[in-house]
Amino acid sequence: MLAGGSRTSTALLCLLVATLLWGCGVGPQPTPTRELTATATPDPTATATPEPTSTATPTATPTPTPEPTSTVTLTPTSTPTPEPTSTATPTPYPTPTPEPTSTATPTQATPAQLAAKVSSSIVFVETAARRGSGILIENGYVVTNAEVVWPFETVRVVFPDGSEFPDVPVTGLDLLSDLAVLGPIDSPSKGVKLAETETAAEDDEVFVIGYTAKPEEIGQPLVEQRVLLGASDFGASGITYIHTEAKFRADGSTASRFSGWVLVSETGDVIGVLGRRPPGTRFEVSASSADILPKVRQIIAGED
Repeated sequence: MLAGGSRTSTALLCLLVATLLWGCGVGPQPTPTRELTATATPDPTATATPEPTSTATPTATPTPTPEPTSTVTLTPTSTPTPEPTSTATPTPYPTPTPEPTSTATPTQATPAQLAAKVSSSIVFVETAARRGSGILIENGYVVTNAEVVWPFETVRVVFPDGSEFPDVPVTGLDLLSDLAVLGPIDSPSKGVKLAETETAAEDDEVFVIGYTAKPEEIGQPLVEQRVLLGASDFGASGITYIHTEAKFRADGSTASRFSGWVLVSETGDVIGVLGRRPPGTRFEVSASSADILPKVRQIIAGED
């Protein structure tokens, strides 16, 4: 027991001495125990789990489905077919439809009938130098010989009914063809048509109508029956001349007439104009109306 208590006392004594010595600064001083700096374990920063950015799946902006462009099918504009312009390509003169020719044999005209049909259009033509015959054709123009009117610009024209026109203008001349055109005249007579084709043949009976050479009076045109002998061409003028002679006179003589008489077929067609009798011959000649007519139209149209 004592032993055990001795040890305890000794220990206490030692502890006391040590304490005293420590208080006096003697003896090894215990290494101060460093207070443990509480290394504050930092609260783990709550790594805020980033809220998942709502990777907002971008709402796909709906690509607006383009409304189907209404492909307007254009109604093809009907290209108006231009109405054909009336030709007035100036309007061509209508070609007169020829009247159907009668197959019946034409009735032979007597001199009196021919005189009634044609003589009213046979005119007496006079200038200060000469006299002659002429024929009134359509549209008031008169055809006669150039030798009767040249070189005058106006002439006197008298009709069988006594109608007189003292100053009829000379429309134009063709000296090579011995052709003159006068007028127009405002005459009540319609005039006659010149045949455009030669309708008579050799040995046919024909008639000549014209004024006789009696300077003291005009009177009425004479109608004389003749026979057609044939024809000849005068190349320089392009005109055919029809030859005739008196039918009932053995010597072939004829009444004396002025130039410009008219030759009429037995059916009443005017087949020749500008008649004359060549000196020293038995026959008379008349220019074919078929050859004269184109020249007459050219003169009236003002062509050379």
